[in-house]
Amino acid sequence: LALADSAPLWLDWQINQLLGDLDLKQADQFQQASQAVVTLLSDIANADTRTHYIRYCSEIFSQGDGRIVPLLAENLLAQVRRKRRSPGNQTDSKSGGKSHDVQILNRSFLEEAEAALLRIFIHSPEHRLTIIEGLETRDLGFNFTHHRALWRTLTELSALESQANSQSPEPTLLETLRNFSAESTGPLSQVHHLLYLEEKTRLDVIREPLVIRAAIACLEKNMCEKRYRLLLNLWSDSDFSSSPEQHSQYQKKIIAEKNRIAQLEKERSVDFADLASVPWVKA
Repeated sequence: LALADSAPLWLDWQINQLLGDLDLKQADQFQQASQAVVTLLSDIANADTRTHYIRYCSEIFSQGDGRIVPLLAENLLAQVRRKRRSPGNQTDSKSGGKSHDVQILNRSFLEEAEAALLRIFIHSPEHRLTIIEGLETRDLGFNFTHHRALWRTLTELSALESQANSQSPEPTLLETLRNFSAESTGPLSQVHHLLYLEEKTRLDVIREPLVIRAAIACLEKNMCEKRYRLLLNLWSDSDFSSSPEQHSQYQKKIIAEKNRIAQLEKERSVDFADLASVPWVKA
């Protein structure tokens, strides 16, 4: 929409026309205003202009409460993205493709984090308890079917291994897994690569504390992001006028999840000081 991109004042006028006669304190009129604004903003082709007006409309919708402007902006942005990616709207196929790429990238990070934990569990018996405690303390699990299948097998085999009589040696967990994987046609056949180390994965196993910390943070961050999106939708759908306490509770939980996500992002990151704190080779 070239006219919109080159005429901000025209957009201001359009928004004022859409919202001028509506009482935003009324849930039905707030919803009507939101839908109208989403339709208008989704037609703006220029990303910078679109972002500016998402913020501008969020400030209007906040009705002077600056604390909720970021929440409104995120919700409005999500609605605009959905509108632009809808089959009937071809205004931003590139943007939709970029969003899809981000989703794939996030999935790739999560899958790699899970794989790193499983690899360390398999190849470094001394860190197994750390991984188990890290997952249990944060109430985390594996998201991918083949990883869940491997984790069940690992916990069963490690329990048997710890109970085995040291006087009659049994095959190691790694040896048993390799046999299972070679014979399996199910999910375990997809994790065969975790049973062997090459140069990069060998380095991950050497630097277990950093990798475990980052991987567990990645798993928890994924869980927090799911909760955050759910809470944002619940908050958006709640009626402030009829249930202000519930609306406020959602808002507090959303802020708490966002703060936790930021903290986990720091845990997930590895800087030079972290690298310097662990050896390059095992003693």
